[in-house]
Amino acid sequence: MLKLAKTKVLFAEDEPFMRNVLEATLANQGLFPRGFSDGEEALEVLSGGSYFPDLVLLDFVMPRAHGLHVLKQIRMGRTAQPRNLPVGLLTGISDKRTVALSIRLDCNAFIVKPIQKTMLLERMERMLSQRQEPKAHALYDMVDVGDPDGIVELGEPDEELLPYSIDDHKMRLSLSELKPGMQLIEDLCLTSGDVVVPKGVAINEDLLQVLSDLEKIAELRPVAIERRKYGGGD
Repeated sequence: MLKLAKTKVLFAEDEPFMRNVLEATLANQGLFPRGFSDGEEALEVLSGGSYFPDLVLLDFVMPRAHGLHVLKQIRMGRTAQPRNLPVGLLTGISDKRTVALSIRLDCNAFIVKPIQKTMLLERMERMLSQRQEPKAHALYDMVDVGDPDGIVELGEPDEELLPYSIDDHKMRLSLSELKPGMQLIEDLCLTSGDVVVPKGVAINEDLLQVLSDLEKIAELRPVAIERRKYGGGD
């Protein structure tokens, strides 16, 4: 993995065995990992101004400060790091409701547990190529991730969000059918009704890759785009 050689990786994982495995895996590939047992320790280092990693890996559920809280602080510019620092989240199948919040915070990749080395390295290579301009502070600020030591409990989705229909002005596509440049005319949601990407967002390659990661742990509804603009209309 020549592209990753000497890459500085900060990661936070509260489970000691997983933390040791992750550190050994990265070090054996010629990377420079620096691991922490909770998000607060990671935030202190990210905010200190003396260490600047090339990318960050965060567990969702950690004591003192969970992964979404750390991600939000980075995107809001509350650390010493660039706001567009690549951040990947280590996820399990039980995290599928909170992943919607992380996409709104411009998470760059999901790495599904149990972690496989090939998948981990592929995701990290991809993350290093994703340095998009960060969104306005206000868009990140409105994402409610709850208290630092307890991920926000998302309420049950409004029943009005659950049914969806097809009409003459829309066409619905699966994720595999989406192309860069297409624009959402409805919120993109999990089948639970939780909004992952709000309407009006234009699809790009980076977003497609993150959504592809997400599909491994959660089910997405078909995506609504404008029929006349992208085909199927008169």
